[in-house]
Amino acid sequence: MTDEEALAKSTQAFNDARSRGRKHATHKEILMEVRRRRKRDPALAEALKQTGLMMLRAEQGH
Repeated sequence: MTDEEALAKSTQAFNDARSRGRKHATHKEILMEVRRRRKRDPALAEALKQTGLMMLRAEQGH
């Protein structure tokens, strides 16, 4: 999966989790929903991992 695809899949998972919860869901509730989805969807787990690595590379200036 390309970096762009991973970022899109990760972003969509967070947006979906936000929209499924209450109108003003807390960060903790959103994270819990994304974690539940990650357990069911190996591709989402990989996308989140890849997105995290992209963020680390960006912080380090690569």
